[in-house]
Amino acid sequence: MPAFDDAAALSGVLEQDQDRVVRLWRRRLAVELHEVELTREGLRQPLRGLVMELARLLRTRGGEALRLWPESARGHGLRRYEERFDADDVAREFKALQQVLLQAYARRCGQLEPEVAELVAELCGEAAAPRRRSWPSSPGRTSAGRAGRHSRRWTRSSASPGTWRRWTSS
Repeated sequence: MPAFDDAAALSGVLEQDQDRVVRLWRRRLAVELHEVELTREGLRQPLRGLVMELARLLRTRGGEALRLWPESARGHGLRRYEERFDADDVAREFKALQQVLLQAYARRCGQLEPEVAELVAELCGEAAAPRRRSWPSSPGRTSAGRAGRHSRRWTRSSASPGTWRRWTSS
C-alpha cells in the first residue's frame, strides 16, 4: 500500500476549495480581529494570494512547503505591520487559517487524517513564528506585548463605513 501523501491531499483540497477557504478565513478574521482598522476587502485581499501560494508549494514542492511557505508569508507580515497590526494579530490570523484549513479538509474528505492535521499545524505555526520573534517595535506599539492593549478603544469610522478607527483613552 503506498504511503499517504499529506501534502498532495491538502493541496487538492486547497485547489478545489480555494474561494471557500479564503471566504471562511476572512469571516473568522473579521470576528477575531474586529478591532483592526481595515475594510473587508483590505482584510481579504492578501489572503487569496497566501492560499494560492500555499496550494502551489504543496503541489510542486510537497513536504518542502513547510520550509518554503513561511518565507512566502513574510511579505504578508510586513504588510500587516504597515497596517498597524501587532505580532499577536498576525499570529491570530495564522491560527484562524489553521482552523479553516482543518475544517475545509474534513468537509471535503469526510475525515481528517492525523498527518494532515499535523502538517497544517506546522505550516501555520511556522508562518506565524518569525513574526512573533522579530516583530519590530515602533511608536504606538507597546513592547510589553498585550499590556496596554486593553487601554485602547475602537470605534466605527463615520467617514468610511466598514472600517474601524482606534482611539486611546486618557
